[in-house]
Amino acid sequence: MPEESIGNYHKLIETFAAQVVVAEAGDIPSLGELLKLLDSIIKSEIYGAKEIGQCLRDLVEKLILEEETDTSPLEDGVDVLRELAKAFSNKEEIDSEKLDALMCRVNCSIKSLPENEPSEAKPLSASEDISLYIEFAQESIENLEKAEVDLIELEENPEDSSLINSVFRAFHTIKGVSGFLELDSINLLAHKTETLLDRIRQKEIDPNSEVTDIILKSVDLMKKMINDILFTAESQGSISKKEWEIESFIEVIDNVSEEQKDIPIGELLVKDKVVRPEDVERGLERQKLEPSKKIGEILSEESGVSKKDIHKALIKQSKLRKNSYAVKVDTEKLDALVDLTGELVIAQSILKELSRGKDLDNRFLQSLGQMNQIISSVQKISMSMRMVPIGNTFQKMIRVVRDVSSNLGKKVELFMEGKDTEVDRNMVDALYEPLVHMVRNSVDHGIENPSERKAKGKDGCGKIILSSYHKAGNIVIEITDDGKGLDKDFLIEKAVKKGIVSEPERLGEKDIFNLIFHPGFSTAENVTDVSGRGVGMDVVKEAIENLKGHLDISSKKDEGTKFIIRLPLTMAIIDGMLIRVGKEKYIVPTMSILEAVPFEKKNYFTVEKKGEMIKARNELIPLVRLNMLCNALYDDKNENLLVLIVENKGEKCGLLLDELLGKDEFVIKNLGNIFKDTKVFSGGAILGDGRVGLIIDIAGLFEWSSL
Repeated sequence: MPEESIGNYHKLIETFAAQVVVAEAGDIPSLGELLKLLDSIIKSEIYGAKEIGQCLRDLVEKLILEEETDTSPLEDGVDVLRELAKAFSNKEEIDSEKLDALMCRVNCSIKSLPENEPSEAKPLSASEDISLYIEFAQESIENLEKAEVDLIELEENPEDSSLINSVFRAFHTIKGVSGFLELDSINLLAHKTETLLDRIRQKEIDPNSEVTDIILKSVDLMKKMINDILFTAESQGSISKKEWEIESFIEVIDNVSEEQKDIPIGELLVKDKVVRPEDVERGLERQKLEPSKKIGEILSEESGVSKKDIHKALIKQSKLRKNSYAVKVDTEKLDALVDLTGELVIAQSILKELSRGKDLDNRFLQSLGQMNQIISSVQKISMSMRMVPIGNTFQKMIRVVRDVSSNLGKKVELFMEGKDTEVDRNMVDALYEPLVHMVRNSVDHGIENPSERKAKGKDGCGKIILSSYHKAGNIVIEITDDGKGLDKDFLIEKAVKKGIVSEPERLGEKDIFNLIFHPGFSTAENVTDVSGRGVGMDVVKEAIENLKGHLDISSKKDEGTKFIIRLPLTMAIIDGMLIRVGKEKYIVPTMSILEAVPFEKKNYFTVEKKGEMIKARNELIPLVRLNMLCNALYDDKNENLLVLIVENKGEKCGLLLDELLGKDEFVIKNLGNIFKDTKVFSGGAILGDGRVGLIIDIAGLFEWSSL
């Protein structure tokens, strides 16, 4: 069998393993899915898979009819199938005697497999399928990130069985695949964590904060190990366990399992109203005389409790969230599709330009219109494929709030709104660090200590709201806290002391708030492990602006602070206004435009130390002559110059231009390394006439013109 088929078979087994985790007797939908997967396994070319698969198929059919209720042989079957695939991959022969032994393991319902100690360093040779390791690492990191979010939510909703099942599946899958790839240290950690999670599933351990902390630490350690694997696989090096000191942490997991007091099965049966409390008491008295017997067996004998009821008491029914099927696509292929769609849009614009003002056949025009609609639809679909819900990034902030508030001894709740708001996937990773820093700041600088809050008449528990929504073709993200707010007098005093401000009386409210973005400026009075060194908010501002976005602040003392991030929906296409200055054409982002007004000499002024000004709606604003950008010349014959009023962070200016050519969507093209330091232009776009139009970066324009 080719290596590709081995990889597909391996994926099939892991899909089967994930379905086994949630399968229960009588659950026809999940068991029916198992039958479909087993049919594929039986048809595979792996030696022994047909026999084992058929054996498991017979069991699944009995589970459907509820003739059997114990699903543990299915888990044993997963381990056996993995052994078969591993043996085939290593070109090891399995004789009929060994196959019989493996089938016996399934039929005899063996509860657990012997644990293997981590082996020595495992080199990755060129002959091995490196892509398997890379795919394993990428999928495992994705699973761990979801598990991390579910763990935090589980702490708030311990009765939600679907959450613990989700976390269990993540570690169960990692355990299985790492065993197949002989990554023994990862396999051992996953196995130990899975065992702890299984005890939570069985209601033997309470998922309290102590247990959640340990599982979160396991997630962190697992991420480190798997990232090492990813780096090693990509560089085709050797995997070494020397940097993975997991022994002490394994002891911590074992100790927690031993220290946790089991929830008695009798208590669970009473809670489910299967038996009476006095029945359990009698059973416990008998158990003292017969310690080898389990309480479930005694209750079954004395009170007629069925095995099915005992089974249900130990394993609560899993209510899985229904998700639509997803197909994973290589990001490079997705980017190539978007780029090609962009080229198609450009070709469409050129064709439209060529067809203007010409006497063309009606059928041609009709076909052109139809093509325009199709291209527009393809463009929307391809762009939507790049969009992902921002909720995944928001969910990661739960852990940030939890860890920081615990470290600072504060009580803080995080509320999220608009988690389904979609944003360009290229922005997601870039947004993570700025959001982490602002949320940390809200907890550290914004939210007061419980005693301080109560003295102000507030609730002792602070509140942070993380929200997102679409507005005017942009995505808006807000981080709001109900803390102490920004003290303007304190900010000015500190800025003067640091020499940042020389004339504080000239500062407006926004200017004062924007002082926190100055490098080295911090509102913290003392340096802590969390903050206080004045490093961060300037980086946050730079990161947002690199995404062509804006960051604003509104705050009231003792009421709270709100950070407002405005970003374009996508980094690939811009909604812009095409303008002309002489023979040159430029694109101005629509999100920055307020209005266009005629240029009239009566409204033109020069102000000392401020240069040229234009009066618009009884307000004097700076005037920028765009001909200075590329030494372009205004049209001498044009007597109807226009002023385009644009805004940046609450400040306005007027752009003097010859003509507005119209609003459109433009495919952004990178200017390349030669122009990477150009602040005034953020990119270019190919126009309908085939020429290049430069996209004006309004924030950079303000900085360039020193407005």
